[in-house]
Amino acid sequence: MICGMKKYVFWSVIHKNNCIALNEDLSKYAQGETFWKAMLSLCETLKEWIPSPTVEESDINKRLKMYYETGINMVELLVEEEGKRYAVKCANSKSFLEAADEIDALMKYVETRAKTSVIDPGLKKLD
Repeated sequence: MICGMKKYVFWSVIHKNNCIALNEDLSKYAQGETFWKAMLSLCETLKEWIPSPTVEESDINKRLKMYYETGINMVELLVEEEGKRYAVKCANSKSFLEAADEIDALMKYVETRAKTSVIDPGLKKLD
């Protein structure tokens, strides 16, 4: 276990041409034209961020297998303070952000991803 690191788990599915982001226990969700836009809407409504009980990143190959077999995507955001910044890791990418705290860092990360995400052209084919 890495001291100070926290993991936040979210789920992603596509339903009726909408990307849906759900929190770890599936009690809250939001929709958007991309996963990251749905995720931003979800995060803006979260009153409490509950870290996952485990901190270790799960096996990416198992997550990919689950996605290909079920269409359900597990999204893990790992956050850790590193000096005066925070590191946010998602899948195979890691970003460093200046933020007041870990939740601020997560929100900045999600906001950036929502601004730069594009609509999957495969979604338009489902109409």
